Amino acid sequence: MLHVHETAFRHDDQEPSAAAVLAAAHRAFAADPARNAQIVGDLTAALGRGRNCLVLTRRVAHLDVLTALLAEHGQQALVLQGGMSAADRRAAVRRLAEAKAGDGVLVIGTTPFIGEGFDAPALDTLFLAAPISFDGLL
Repeated sequence: MLHVHETAFRHDDQEPSAAAVLAAAHRAFAADPARNAQIVGDLTAALGRGRNCLVLTRRVAHLDVLTALLAEHGQQALVLQGGMSAADRRAAVRRLAEAKAGDGVLVIGTTPFIGEGFDAPALDTLFLAAPISFDGLL
């Protein structure tokens, strides 16, 4: 089941297919306070219903913003991103492996890091917090 959550964010710049313009748009929406507050509100509501959520974004800076906002709302996320130590990654994967339906687990990661081959059966809700133009990333 797909639920689209429209935001008020608008980026009225040049042709979005130009790489530099697309990168600027990604930076802009990752830093947009209203958009990030909406994402966090939707996540908090889903977690309150016992959903086990995976949040994907493209940029580490966006991951950091969302993680900090979620912490302000009492939600501690398992973070999966490039540059993690092997011990931190093992701990996160172990916690995911122990998760059960209804636990309210929250994982937030970067699309390039999680991407293809990621398997966490307990996760039941996906939040795409950034646009994805290539389905091979999922």
